[in-house]
Amino acid sequence: MAAAKALSEFGVSFKVSTDGEVTVLNKKELFIFIDDRISQINAVKKNFPQAVTFFMKRSSGRFNDKKTKYADYEVKNLTEVKKIIDKL
Repeated sequence: MAAAKALSEFGVSFKVSTDGEVTVLNKKELFIFIDDRISQINAVKKNFPQAVTFFMKRSSGRFNDKKTKYADYEVKNLTEVKKIIDKL
């Protein structure tokens, strides 16, 4: 992930797929972002308002008592994410 850090330091926005493929994003490309850290949700949504963001609120997570106005959805697990995506 050192390459990803280097890209971000130069202001290049990117996504990494589940198989490790890195793709540079443009400001209009729609994508889904899921994270359990509010700081990450906020950063993505501020830079890419078209992103569909999911705040994974885990019952045992250290951020479970936090709120964010930048998350489009608040979910407890990936099953909930899938149900929402299927409706989009």
